[in-house]
Amino acid sequence: FYRRPELEANEQRGDAIYFYNCIIDNGIWAELKPRGKVLYLTLRAVAKQDIELYSVIEGEDYGGDWTGVNYDDYIRNRKWDVCDISLSKLCEVAKIERTNLTPILEELERYKLIERVDRWIKVYLRPGHLRPGHLIRHKTLTSDLNSKIEGQDLTKMEGQDLTKIEGKQDKNSRYVPLAERLASIIRSHKRINVTSRKIVSWANEIRKLVEIDGVSIQRIETALDWYEDNIGGEYIPVIESGSSLRSKFINLEDAMRRDGNV
Repeated sequence: FYRRPELEANEQRGDAIYFYNCIIDNGIWAELKPRGKVLYLTLRAVAKQDIELYSVIEGEDYGGDWTGVNYDDYIRNRKWDVCDISLSKLCEVAKIERTNLTPILEELERYKLIERVDRWIKVYLRPGHLRPGHLIRHKTLTSDLNSKIEGQDLTKMEGQDLTKIEGKQDKNSRYVPLAERLASIIRSHKRINVTSRKIVSWANEIRKLVEIDGVSIQRIETALDWYEDNIGGEYIPVIESGSSLRSKFINLEDAMRRDGNV
């Protein structure tokens, strides 16, 4: 299931990557095209564990401790790792032509094995929840597997709000587009390197602005629209991060008001 050179080069804990049987049992592996299998295993091999980034996105506090119980718990229960190498490098490692990459990534996303986030990729160790009616069915599967997802009976899940289950997995994901919008505005006006880790951190700050400070997403979108057109102007607050957007949001709206836009 894996290529030795990629495993020798990766930084994962231990000597090999764990390949979970559920990917085979629920029929996903049988449905994947050969290139999809190669790319997924390559992604697993080159992906890194990032406890700090994981804690921010998942809203779980591992204390930033890479040793001891916290780290062992993270290793055992984590849902995904981070692949932040360039797509060109990824193609080189997987020995896949760059022109063929996009449909392969889309296939892996359909089966909940990866998720593209800005300039990096979440590589899931196990596939995400498939909705009832979208369970992969394959002639080699027994009938009881056709009624289960990751060991859970669909009959028990049908009465649950699956969107809530998925939402709990990632508190900050709905705020990532706003963080990316802010990053785009800043990049277009200043020479500031905005990394994927910063994007995630900014999304967390924007979440606090909405959920703790009570500012609606629409207000933030309106403010970002105005800031994009007026950044660098006189008496305009300097906003270069998610935390400064949160701390200076009232000042930003005051500037908009003075300009007759609120």
